Amino acid sequence: MDRHEEANGAYNPALLTLDRTMLRTLHPEFFGLAGCFGWAMQKALLRPSVLAVLARHLSIGDTRAAVVIKLTPLLIAAYTDELDAVAVMRAHPLCDPLVPKQIGARLLTVNTYWQDGDSHSDILDGPRSTQVWRTFHPIIPQFVSRDAERMRMLAGAIDEDEWERTEQLGRAWIDAFGAARARDSRPGWSGVPIEEVRP
Repeated sequence: MDRHEEANGAYNPALLTLDRTMLRTLHPEFFGLAGCFGWAMQKALLRPSVLAVLARHLSIGDTRAAVVIKLTPLLIAAYTDELDAVAVMRAHPLCDPLVPKQIGARLLTVNTYWQDGDSHSDILDGPRSTQVWRTFHPIIPQFVSRDAERMRMLAGAIDEDEWERTEQLGRAWIDAFGAARARDSRPGWSGVPIEEVRP
C-alpha cells in the first residue's frame, strides 16, 4: 500500500475502529522493524503511516454493501453507489474463516474515493455513476475491526435494492473478467487491481 494522497469518504461514514491485532495477522509487514522503518520514512516525508491511513479509512469511509458471489474460489463483490460498480476480491486464506460460505451472504465494504490518477481497469462504471470519482478503495471491515454491533447496525441500514444490485453487478463482473482478475482482499491491496499487487 503506497498511495499517500488524501482519500475521500462520502455520505455514510462507517465510524469503525481498526484492530491492530487483526491487521497484523493479514499484514505483518506493516509491523516490526520493517514497519518501524517505513513509518520513520513516512514521517520524514510528512506522510501519514499506513496504520493511520487505514484507521482513517475505517472511520470516514463510505459504508456500502458487500456480497459473497462465488464459493470456489471465494469471491466477494464490494459495491459503490458513487460509481455504481463493484470491485471483486478473492478472500485471502487468512480472511477465509471470517467469510460466510454461502452465495449471497452479506458483509460490508468501507470505501474511500479518488479523483486523481487513472481509473482502474477492473472497475466498470454503471449507468447510475455520479461521474465524480475516478476509482475507489474498498475494505471489508469484518477483516480488520471488532466493532461487531456497529457493523450489524450499518448492514441493517442498507436497503434491499443495494444488496441485490451488488450481487447482480458481481455476477456480471465475473462474466466480464473471470475469477482470476479478482483483487486481493487484504486491506493493503484491495484498493488496486490484482496485476498491481507486489509479492
